[in-house]
Order: sequence, then structure tokens, then C-alpha cells
Amino acid sequence: MDDPAAKRIKLEMQLDELNSWPKIGDESTNNEKTPNSIANADDLHLDFPGPCDFGFYFRKDSMVINSCLYSKMLNQVFVRMSNIIHLHFRVNQENAPVKEMFIRATLIYCGADNMAVPVRRCPLHSLEDDPLSLAHADGACRCAEYKLVGHVIRSTSTSAVYCYDQETGRHSVVVPIRHGLHDLLYSYACKSSCSRGMERRLARTVFTLEDENGNVFGRSSVNVKICSCPKRDMERQEKEFIRYKGDLVLRPWRNRPENRNSIEATPNGKIDVNGTDVSIKNTADNSNPNIQIKNLVTMINQAKRQIAALQDFCSNMEKVLDSIESDI
Repeated sequence: MDDPAAKRIKLEMQLDELNSWPKIGDESTNNEKTPNSIANADDLHLDFPGPCDFGFYFRKDSMVINSCLYSKMLNQVFVRMSNIIHLHFRVNQENAPVKEMFIRATLIYCGADNMAVPVRRCPLHSLEDDPLSLAHADGACRCAEYKLVGHVIRSTSTSAVYCYDQETGRHSVVVPIRHGLHDLLYSYACKSSCSRGMERRLARTVFTLEDENGNVFGRSSVNVKICSCPKRDMERQEKEFIRYKGDLVLRPWRNRPENRNSIEATPNGKIDVNGTDVSIKNTADNSNPNIQIKNLVTMINQAKRQIAALQDFCSNMEKVLDSIESDI
């Protein structure tokens, strides 16, 4: 009969000073939801400071040489693979319900369709550490024997404990808070664009403040993109956010007259849509309102097709650039 603790989570690289920390899945917690369980999949996207006013910010020393950039507009960090990000965690230990607290870092997907899918390293990067794919061959996690092959997010702390949740297949790293030191260093071991890995799906790093029993007392998260050119990708995504989701700063009808629902033709009988002149018949020649509406609908459909073709072209060019970067 399998050990109940092995079914829920297996702690790797345990230190002697952390042996007293019970594994999630013991008889005492077998009926409780783990912080990364499927039942808590929706909660992982909800941040809350909790009684300890839990949160974090990026140290400036990690934002150098364009290797790690943070966008406040997107709440997203853009970082190169294997580069270190320096985080300072805010923890008010005076209000902590217990003395020993831990910070768990878990990488998850944000999309509704991929929310329960665990984030895994791609075969190309995993092959370097585990050529025969033996770390998860029999369902158990032996990443500690293969240079943490399954862990995308990693910590430089010597007290870090690498965990695997058998229920969800998620990997995470847990670091204890000691001596009032709340600065931690993390890195990522795979790219967001890797094939058969993250495959361009939006990912988020979730930091949870927990006690030794896995009870969560605070949660804070940030979107992350691991790429080759953080500055280029950040500027491009911010422009797209402003254009499609942000304030209406690029809408051509913002400064139109009060009646914005009316569309009038220019004296030459043309309307400018995204820089393209679309010819229509002069309103004086079309006394029938149905004909005018039909012409406008045709014009709008043409503009939509042009925009869709441009978006497909930009998407294909982005894939080509990422493939070239991955080959390099």
C-alpha cells in the first residue's frame, strides 16, 4: 500500500532543520485542501495581503542591462532565462499567527482553459539534465536526482525546499523566513515560447505566505514572460495594451462632435479608416437610407478583414523571431 504522504506531495532536498515540517498529505492534513490543489485553482489567481500585510516589490539591482524589466501597467515581469530576479517581501511578523513562516513560489497558467494544467519545462531544456526522462518515469518525482529538471522556477537560497504536488502535478519551491531577512532571489529555467513547454501561454508566479502546515496567510502574484529580449517584448505588449484594452487614447473618434454615432463622408466622398481611404458614394446620390447603410457595412467589413490580415502577419513574424532567438 502506498504511503499517503507520497500521494499528495513529495519534498525533495530536505534539510535537517526542516524535518519537523509535516508533509502535506499526512493523516493530520489528508482531508484538507493543499495550497496548490485543484480545488484551490481559482483562489491562486486572487491576491490578498492577509494579517501580515504580505506583498513584494522588485529590487533595482535586478533591473539592469535590460535582462529583467517590470511593467507596472501590465503587472508583468519580463526576464531572460536563468537570470536572477531580486525580490523583497513585505511581511509584518508582529501580526503573524505563528513564529515560523514560509514563502512558496508556484508558476501557474492564467488562462481559464489552462488554469489546472501544470507548468512544465520543455523537452529541449529538460534533455540537458535528464536525457532519458527518468525523473517522472513511474509517477513519482525524482527531480532532486536530476538537477531539479522539472522545476521551472528556482531559488538561490540554501534553505530552499523543492516540492511536487502529486494531485496537480505542480512543482514549487518553499523558502523559510528567518532572522527578519525577506530578500529572495529567483530564476526561471525555461522560456515562455518553448514548444511542448509553456507554448506562449500567459504564466503567473504566485507567492504564498504559509505556516509549517501549509495554511495560507497571504498571497501575491505577478505575470511573467521568460524571453530573449525583455525590453522589446515589454514595449510591444504595453503598446498593444494601450491600443486594445487601455484608455481610449488611440480612438480616432474621441474628439468628434457630440453626436458620435453619426458618420459623415468627406467632400470627396471618402472616409479614412486606419489610414486607408475607402471610397463610398456621395450621400447626395444616395437618397435611400438603406443604400447608405449597406455601403457603410461593406466599408466596415473591408476594414475588419484588413485588420485581421495585419494581425495574422504580426503574429507570424513574432513566431519567426522567437524561433530564431531559440536557435541562437
